[in-house]
Amino acid sequence: MTSEYEDESRAAAEVEAASKKSEPLPQRFLDLPVAVHATLGRIDLKLGDVFKLTVGSVVEVGRRITEPVDIIGNNNLIAKGQVVVRKGNYGVKILSFQTGSSKWE
Repeated sequence: MTSEYEDESRAAAEVEAASKKSEPLPQRFLDLPVAVHATLGRIDLKLGDVFKLTVGSVVEVGRRITEPVDIIGNNNLIAKGQVVVRKGNYGVKILSFQTGSSKWE
């Protein structure tokens, strides 16, 4: 019996091997869930400064408004994007894929 970690490691190795060969991924991988999020920026604060935050405080995240945001998939940088508003919701328009993260490059 294999552990979940071993199964995930084997699956990741198969995906990487297929992407290097420019082969399409097997169908079973296309339904795997991937946690994706966009990061506007990141800063380190001292704990004392965190305790000083109140409703209405603005935390600057160290990124200019003109800079693209990071699109992260399973804790890996996969693309850069631009924040947009669509139908009243925030979204991210993909501007570029990181090298090696897209078969379309």
